[in-house]
Amino acid sequence: MTQAADTPILRTYPSLAHNRNFLLLWAGYVVSALGDRIHFVVMLTLLVQLKSQAAGRDLTGGTADVAQLTMMMLFPYVLLGPITGVLADRLPRRMVMITSDLVRLAIVIVARTFFLAVPLALQVKLAWPHDMTYAVLLLLLSELAVGVFTAFFSPARTALMPNLVHPDQLLRANAMTAGAGTIASLLGFIVGGFLVRWLPVAMYVDGAMYLTSALLLFAMRSPKRVGIAKPKVRGSMLSEFKGGVRYILQHRRALQVIGLMFLFWCAAAIILSGLAGVVMNKFGKDEKWYAYFMGFVGTGMLVGAVITSLARRGIAKEVGIAWSMVMVGVFLFAFSLPQGWGPSLALLIIAAIFAAVLMISLDTLLQRIVPDFVRGRVMAARDVMSNIALVGLQIPLALVPDIDRSIITLLRIVALLIVLMGSFLVVYYYARSPLALPVALMRRFCSGYLGLWHRFERGNACRIPVSGPVLFVANHTSALDPLVMQASSRRRLIHFMMAREYYQKWPFRYLYKALGVIPVNRTGNDTASIRAALRALKDGGVIGMFPEGKISLDGRLQETRAGVAMLALMSGATVVPAYIRGTRTHSGMVEDFKKRGRITLFFGTPLTFTDLEGRSRDPEARETAARRIIGAIVALRDRYETDPARRLSQEELAQVEASGQPS
Repeated sequence: MTQAADTPILRTYPSLAHNRNFLLLWAGYVVSALGDRIHFVVMLTLLVQLKSQAAGRDLTGGTADVAQLTMMMLFPYVLLGPITGVLADRLPRRMVMITSDLVRLAIVIVARTFFLAVPLALQVKLAWPHDMTYAVLLLLLSELAVGVFTAFFSPARTALMPNLVHPDQLLRANAMTAGAGTIASLLGFIVGGFLVRWLPVAMYVDGAMYLTSALLLFAMRSPKRVGIAKPKVRGSMLSEFKGGVRYILQHRRALQVIGLMFLFWCAAAIILSGLAGVVMNKFGKDEKWYAYFMGFVGTGMLVGAVITSLARRGIAKEVGIAWSMVMVGVFLFAFSLPQGWGPSLALLIIAAIFAAVLMISLDTLLQRIVPDFVRGRVMAARDVMSNIALVGLQIPLALVPDIDRSIITLLRIVALLIVLMGSFLVVYYYARSPLALPVALMRRFCSGYLGLWHRFERGNACRIPVSGPVLFVANHTSALDPLVMQASSRRRLIHFMMAREYYQKWPFRYLYKALGVIPVNRTGNDTASIRAALRALKDGGVIGMFPEGKISLDGRLQETRAGVAMLALMSGATVVPAYIRGTRTHSGMVEDFKKRGRITLFFGTPLTFTDLEGRSRDPEARETAARRIIGAIVALRDRYETDPARRLSQEELAQVEASGQPS
């Protein structure tokens, strides 16, 4: 098997809203998910009706009925996972999905027509189990057949997604897909609960959904460079399967993510099947209310997907995975406590919000770390482990008599396990952080605030060296700038030099003190702050400074001061220039934090001054270093600034106005 790990990607990427292939894949998945949910509600109703006919009295569905259907639909994932993964890596993934949809359509047409024609003739009981008839057995077998081809659809879709969008768009693409899928689930459960009143018609609605999905996928363009065309066959299916297993076992991160997904779906199994028993026995509702409950839970999943999509480039692992897992367990346990159906539903919706963040974060992380040549097999392995959890827990739920009496206890056990695992991951992630725990927590809070309120992002790769003394310098247009610079440095704490009058502003002085800010007097003769900065640089620290010396009131670059150049020459530190774009015009410390914006920080090439070494007291050397530093920031401004009012510095603007030329 080849070891090439390159992922075929487009040279340029349109936005997700204009990405034809992504939108068609997204729409195909949404329509297919809608069909799956309608299909489940219709089949649950039909199953209860068949059992009622055999018993000669009206029955209500429960945990066992949901578990039986779920087990038949998910067992193929466990049984066929190795095959589906290999085919997703050997065959065109789009055609695998289209074929799966069309075969499911055929099964729906044949099976439903059969049940409409001969339902009563098959109401003969089997020897075991005692409540099973041939009609019920055939219905479950038809579900098994549908599940077989659903198992081929899933890894092909998830393996194809990273080939269609830019890596930085992947989290948002997954969030959009999960959010739309949740809406489809919400509508599917509600529409399914409504359509069962006209069961003969409802039995074919899901088939129409599968046909629509196939047509949408067929409309996708298939250039080889986005991985839709047939991949190169590398060996036998057995060798491909062994290669996939070997990859997972040798890559700990992929194995860890799959293990976390296993735990997540253990909890989901209890919810999917156990919720029916809670709704129908604890709250005294019928099976239609189970569909409505699941629909409302889908609202929570949708909110979680929307929140995740706002993160743009990503959510930190300790937030998207560890803390989300803790919150899922906490609210799931609270749901299990005695209370009315209203508060219980509210707690379950909150748990679903965090569950959506967790699920999307895990999926995105796995897609990012796994190369294209083995991604189909890894995604199939993910499906196998997830569905072992689902199917493994469905077996006792389906076969144990009076399981509904113990379902609350099972919910509590699973919730506690999730809280323990999430807590372990919180400790694990923060223990591995290069920053001290209080600083790491504060940085995450600031990053979250900037990302949500100011849509902050780094415009290019971080250029701050991982060790050694560094002066991190940027233009200064807002009180937010120190937070923006700190959020841009993931591995190192930045000690800022800041005017004392801003440093002492309440309540920000507590934040600045925690971040190691060095207050500076504007007198120009503050030797104490210079000595503090030199000590920090001598210890290998990073000092954040603004060469302009003060905030620009109109957003234009101002004349630089000599302080940065002096420190660079005295310490021998590397100078990393940056340009901050998108801040609002400065209007006060508090107002800058309240105004929304879209902020981007761009890094420049690091500067060193070896040619000026030993000349820190030479005014000419300081001036030369200052010109190079501000010149690097000007070059970044000229390259990345999109606001015409800020394309010129105040000095340049004055020169243009003096010459009479238009600015």
